Amino acid sequence: MSVTNHEPLQTHGLSKSFPRPGSSSIKALTELSLTVSRGQVIGLLRRLGSGKSTALELITGQIEPTEGSVVLAGHDVATDREQALSHVAAYPYDGPDLDPSLPLIEHLNANESQEIAPAMRALDLWQKRKEILADQPLEIQRRVALVHTLFSERRILLFDEPMAGLDPAASVTVYARLQRLAETRARAVLVATKQPATVSTVCGRVAVLHQGEKLLDARVKELGQVLEGAYYRIVLGSRLDVRRSAWFDDLVLTEKHGRTILSGLIADQAALQGLLARIRDLGLSLISVNQVEPGPEEVLEHFMTAQFKVGLR
Repeated sequence: MSVTNHEPLQTHGLSKSFPRPGSSSIKALTELSLTVSRGQVIGLLRRLGSGKSTALELITGQIEPTEGSVVLAGHDVATDREQALSHVAAYPYDGPDLDPSLPLIEHLNANESQEIAPAMRALDLWQKRKEILADQPLEIQRRVALVHTLFSERRILLFDEPMAGLDPAASVTVYARLQRLAETRARAVLVATKQPATVSTVCGRVAVLHQGEKLLDARVKELGQVLEGAYYRIVLGSRLDVRRSAWFDDLVLTEKHGRTILSGLIADQAALQGLLARIRDLGLSLISVNQVEPGPEEVLEHFMTAQFKVGLR
């Protein structure tokens, strides 16, 4: 079935449950409705076990939904699977579709040759471009699949943890390509990841999944508006050991120059004073306490902490 006046990628009430012997089924995804339009790069941010991989498997037709539907370029995956998936390139799911008997360069889009060469160099593929794919280690095959998807002519591009295993230089190349796709190629791009930095760098919008449910769907630039409370950055004079770190599970902990920085949302002044009292009771040296305007990555880090359901407007 084809749908007119369609967006490139739409899910409607998408749910998936898996049977569990001797008990009720496990809900991996619950009523996910999501739209990705042309020229958009959307982030699907998740914690471990929150349904991100299940969502991508449903979108690419690898598993069937318990409820709901997936429509790709106007075609319902359930009733018109071949036509629907003909518009999609997905990393790493397209890897098995690559012909292992061909050289690396044969899997890439010749129409993009001027842009592909720098990308292949950044991902350490250029010197191997004439070698047979089947003869390469798994990491090289994954990188070929990543470049294959980045330069695909298809309308819908899906990525599952595209930065995994990449060094900083290679990550910059992938970031730049994703941004260019949105700006000049009018693709619909969905990037699933557990890395807030990836979302804040390349995505215009983000959906946050928690325990299989969509907790948040917002423009990245407007993330600060969804928080209720004040965002603080507290600097301690030393590093925290594991035992003391457990007292600050609701905050993001980073270390810099031998100091610990606690960042996160604090509901009110009473909560702030309680936190400062805890720091004193633990005998920690307090350097500074500042209320700050969080950037997109800091807001997303907040949503990735243990108590991130707290603080939504």
